[in-house]
Amino acid sequence: MTAPRNRLHALGAVFLLLLAACDQATAATYYVDFVGGSDTAAGTSAASAWKHAPGDREASGSAGSAQLRAGDTVRFRGGVAYRGTIRMPADGSTGAPIRYVGNEWGNAPAILDGSDAVTTVERCPDAARCGNAPNWAQLSLISFKPPSTKLVKFFDDTGILYQGQYPAPPDPFFSDDVNSYAKFPVSAGVRVRGGELEWPEAAKRLAGNAEGTELSIWVQANQVTRRTLVGARGNVLVFIPGDINPYTDRDGRYAIVGSPALLDAAGQYASIAPGKAVAWLRGGAAPTIGNGRFAIDLAGRSNIVVRGFAFEHFAGGNGAVREGVGVLNTGRQSQGIAIVNNKFRNSSLFNGQGVITLRNVSELKITGNDIREIERGSGIRLSAAQDATIENNRIERVGRTGVALLGVANAIIRGNHLAQISGVHGNAITLYLNNRGALVEANTVTRSTRPMTFHGDKSATGPGDHNFVISNNVFVADADGVAALTSWGANTRGVAITGNILIGPRAGIRLTPSDTGITIANNISSGLIITGARPGDWRVGGEREINARNARQLEATLAQGGQLPADVCTTLQAAPGIAIGADWRCP
Repeated sequence: MTAPRNRLHALGAVFLLLLAACDQATAATYYVDFVGGSDTAAGTSAASAWKHAPGDREASGSAGSAQLRAGDTVRFRGGVAYRGTIRMPADGSTGAPIRYVGNEWGNAPAILDGSDAVTTVERCPDAARCGNAPNWAQLSLISFKPPSTKLVKFFDDTGILYQGQYPAPPDPFFSDDVNSYAKFPVSAGVRVRGGELEWPEAAKRLAGNAEGTELSIWVQANQVTRRTLVGARGNVLVFIPGDINPYTDRDGRYAIVGSPALLDAAGQYASIAPGKAVAWLRGGAAPTIGNGRFAIDLAGRSNIVVRGFAFEHFAGGNGAVREGVGVLNTGRQSQGIAIVNNKFRNSSLFNGQGVITLRNVSELKITGNDIREIERGSGIRLSAAQDATIENNRIERVGRTGVALLGVANAIIRGNHLAQISGVHGNAITLYLNNRGALVEANTVTRSTRPMTFHGDKSATGPGDHNFVISNNVFVADADGVAALTSWGANTRGVAITGNILIGPRAGIRLTPSDTGITIANNISSGLIITGARPGDWRVGGEREINARNARQLEATLAQGGQLPADVCTTLQAAPGIAIGADWRCP
């Protein structure tokens, strides 16, 4: 029976190939130009482009009635901002995916823009009409249609505009940098729980206009939350506390945000009434306001390619999980998804979501994307997924987490470059909440507080269940961090840490006694910290521990790029030509 069965399998494979070839042969290409197109046009040529893409609920005419088939391509005009939300309307096939592309028509990528034009911009006529801002003469008064999101966020040609804040952070992008917040004794937390904070300097800055300003509070579990002030009684700021939980074992950290009284530099703004704001503009074109929409929802569709777009100016409010996301999946299981060679820039996701946020997706490839300047949000966030490859992406200046895997089976994270992932709750790469089978290989993380973290699933069903392999990476923590590689415990089982360069202010590796089945070998690191007694089943050997001086010398060597010194590769036991991090190779 073996031979007939093999012949049937071979015939089935040939049939699938022929079916894919037929799909490709009959595939159509459609064109979308949001500025110059018309939904009543044919959409089948650049000269007859649609205004809206299939899947946009605003699409009408032939654009709204188009039935995409496997192998079809939808091309967006390069350099044109598309302002809409797309839910994938159809499935592709294994050999003939449906392709939405932004780099096949024109010399610049097509733009998927999450913001809309404001109504008017004028110079502030006087202080009274501009929120009594002390610097009103430097400000502009902006009128706008209130967006669907609760987050009011403006963008300009330069990028993100930021709310004024006191104390002013060194970098306004990291507005949740608690190291820049005002420090209060732990005893202040008692009154904070009751909705009061005595802070004379802040009350003076607000000068009787405290109402509507937000108090930013560092709370337990290393989070920052905000509460809106209802006023001030002398030197005491008053707010409705709700369920707030400031630290009880360390000094409190606080900042005030969003008052016109705090505007003291270009690139700042403050809301003063519904549909009204004041801003210290940086010049150039009029600002736009984040709408709250997402860009593309896979909607449970399969065999889809999203390639070559520039995603810009998206905004998502706290708790609104879909707002501002570039590519998401809210439907049933999707498979055969490729998100390739896109740029995600200048967006504000106070909901903490990723610009790519996918759930229930398998056979996934996220490659060659460039993700930068995502305020308070994440880069790539996957949950309940399987067979995922995240490769050769560049992720810089992301306010929360660069790459987060939550309950993912069989993932590869390889050849990615991450930098400046330094938000209060940010991790450059994290494996969290019951992942199974993850290879983290040849990635570079620098200038980040927690380059990589991992976590088990709180069960205790025997060693080897998680199967994490962390090899040939270069992880360098910044001065605010502790270690380059950190375990949060929760019974992580089966982790191999081999051939990495791991540099941190206090250690290269920080693990917990609940981690079992651990192998640590042939790393160059700033040492190992264990938060308790070392389990007996760990295997540790071939390590080269370096002090702070040697670490600085190694960082200087890494900064030169290219090939690593032979002695480094010998310690790592890396063969010639092997990639160490995303930027170096062994001679």
